[in-house]
Amino acid sequence: MSIFSIKITESKNQALVTIMFGREESLDNIAFAIENRMLSITASNLSKSASGTLAILADFIGFEPGSEEVTLIIHAKDKYHMHISTKGDYVRFTLDEKEIFYWNADEFADTPPEVLGAVCGAFIYGPASQRNPAKTAEAKQVLQLMDSCDDGDNRCVEFIKQVSEKSGKSYEQISKELEPFI
Repeated sequence: MSIFSIKITESKNQALVTIMFGREESLDNIAFAIENRMLSITASNLSKSASGTLAILADFIGFEPGSEEVTLIIHAKDKYHMHISTKGDYVRFTLDEKEIFYWNADEFADTPPEVLGAVCGAFIYGPASQRNPAKTAEAKQVLQLMDSCDDGDNRCVEFIKQVSEKSGKSYEQISKELEPFI
């Protein structure tokens, strides 16, 4: 197995963070290292208590008391950031302050290896993936449904709900995946 090791931008407000993970589509763990400390986020822990595990990660990275999120600056130039809810509710990535990836705790709990793989992909490909975003299977289905009828544009919400129910992917995630195309 190959290991990726990504050093996150160090700034006066953020210590150097190194993120390590394997080179697979779905993963069993991601390790975060700050100075001489390390925390491993595992699929097993996420399936047992996703919110608790994500809250531990937020605490490990550190945040100001009363903050709703802890933010990691990944690429300062692109304003590419990872945000972790201090309560462990979600992880999201932003580019130029626009949210481009989002996973809630339920998604981490339901399919932890796949979501960990997606998070790693966000670290590796990040801003580049947004320049020419790929359509997910669910996004393609919604767009096909919209194109199949005259009032498709007005029925977008209905089609997202329909595809969400069939695929098991959250309404919110499909909506985000559709943003570049609608």
